Amino acid sequence: MEQTNGFSDNEYRTVLNLLNAFGDRSSSKLYDEILGEIKNLDRQSTTSQLQQLLKHPNQNLRSRAGEVLLQIDTQQSLALVLTLLKDPVEHVRENICDWLCGYGDYRAVDTLIEVLLYDSSSDARFNAAVALANIGDKRAIPVLERVVQNDFGEDFQGITVSSVAEQAIEQIRNPPQ
Repeated sequence: MEQTNGFSDNEYRTVLNLLNAFGDRSSSKLYDEILGEIKNLDRQSTTSQLQQLLKHPNQNLRSRAGEVLLQIDTQQSLALVLTLLKDPVEHVRENICDWLCGYGDYRAVDTLIEVLLYDSSSDARFNAAVALANIGDKRAIPVLERVVQNDFGEDFQGITVSSVAEQAIEQIRNPPQ
């Protein structure tokens, strides 16, 4: 059987096909079914394949591979997924910041602060501020205060990074009970 990146052609195609099926998010049931299928595959092989796909030339596959790695193995894969925050394609950086909003992992704080301060995409900066709020690390407050004063870029809905940074500060100082 032909090998692709050290995996059987069949294994590799299965993972690629499932990642491509993520393209339509209109159905959360379908999303959950696809994620369930991925989780039922051999974990070690699937995780290795997904890590390889973080370098794939297709930006959508890189993003989806990062998302799925966060879903199935955050502990082992977070450092690799964080490298996508330096991806040349802003859509990839925006997506990874968005997905990090749900994980609350303190290991992402320094990288999210870098995105918040230096990323050219206001959507990525916006999502980084939300992720920092959800993590709740007080180290982010001075940076968020700076952003409140200086970053008036807008996300795709016209909401400023400054305003979401202000909300993030409030959430960090007064976490939900």
